[in-house]
Amino acid sequence: MKNQTTSKLQNEDGFTLIDISIMLLVVGILATPFLMEYNTFLKQEQREQTGINIDESISSIGSFYHAQDRYPCPADPTLRPGDANYGIENCGAAGNVLYGAVPFRTLGIEERESLDAFKNKLLYGVTRLQTIVGNDYSKDSGSITVARLRGKNPARNMACSDQATLMAENPSIDLEHVVNTGVHFIVLSHGRSGTGAFNVAGNQVLACPALGNTADAENCNFGADDNFIMHECMHNETEGANFFDDIVLGEGEPEVEKTSSPPSDDMWSRNNTNGSLNNTAGNIGIGTGDPQHQLDVVGSIKASSDYSDPTKNAAALANRFCDSTGSYCFDPNSISGYDPNLNCTDGLPAGGIGSNKAKCQKATTLGSTKCGSNQFVIGFNPDGSVRCGSL
Repeated sequence: MKNQTTSKLQNEDGFTLIDISIMLLVVGILATPFLMEYNTFLKQEQREQTGINIDESISSIGSFYHAQDRYPCPADPTLRPGDANYGIENCGAAGNVLYGAVPFRTLGIEERESLDAFKNKLLYGVTRLQTIVGNDYSKDSGSITVARLRGKNPARNMACSDQATLMAENPSIDLEHVVNTGVHFIVLSHGRSGTGAFNVAGNQVLACPALGNTADAENCNFGADDNFIMHECMHNETEGANFFDDIVLGEGEPEVEKTSSPPSDDMWSRNNTNGSLNNTAGNIGIGTGDPQHQLDVVGSIKASSDYSDPTKNAAALANRFCDSTGSYCFDPNSISGYDPNLNCTDGLPAGGIGSNKAKCQKATTLGSTKCGSNQFVIGFNPDGSVRCGSL
């Protein structure tokens, strides 16, 4: 009986090491495309989430600007949770542009909104003078330069994937630089590599490489200059001079757009040639890119009243109304109030208004002239006689 059992066990089939190796190889081959697809999906999701956080930071910086009449200073990126000043603006640094982390506690936002999807602090750079109330916040008055890289027509308005395909098929369609100078502030992520970024613990992930070693080195050498590169379609994680994994979606001005400079035909325009916007000498324009007066409007002004609510009566308040040259003006009292200049004396009637005075003239007695057959009164002659004519 013992010999039969041993023989039976020896004759049973099983997996050899070779069988297992072949099976694992097949599973690996079948799983590779799915893993690659998942990795691509994960990277895209991380970039999209980072873009959302950049947008949130920009929006909060804009709200701070409108409430405080200045931009917030960056927070010290080397601080960690638990530090009393962690996430609070630090305005003590020198230089034309201040750099650091988004000051989430000063802005009143959650910490996660000041980080990218790789758990590193977003870089926030801002023109130093524009963190001080009373300075110039007009268009192109910042100290930051951003070079936008984009495909020349017809690739300019295409999605990145389509642009890359078209440019590969047509080498003559190369990239062009659109340089925006005078940018007020910038918010960016140093990408998956974290080159130049600081993590939550306040440690720099990787030191910034020398210019030329990677394409995104320009975005982390801010101790040397205040220039940045912005181009989503430039994303390239191949090691070398073309490496660029930064996510640069945010640069702004007071309107806090994601684009660096509001176009000249924006509804609101500012002209600070005569002084700061915080000074009465500053000019604001609506419908004009070059306001010449404190409020310069090209178009119509409408004030609507809610007649069902007496507290909501609209009015345009002014001491004078003038023509476009400012040479001829009148006092509103001439129309709606009491003005002694509109009184005629000696029993003379008013025949009109001119130069803010009533035009007083003698009354003319109408004659008894009648119009002929098929004629009608069409006016009066200077002597008071009737002017007749056909209609």
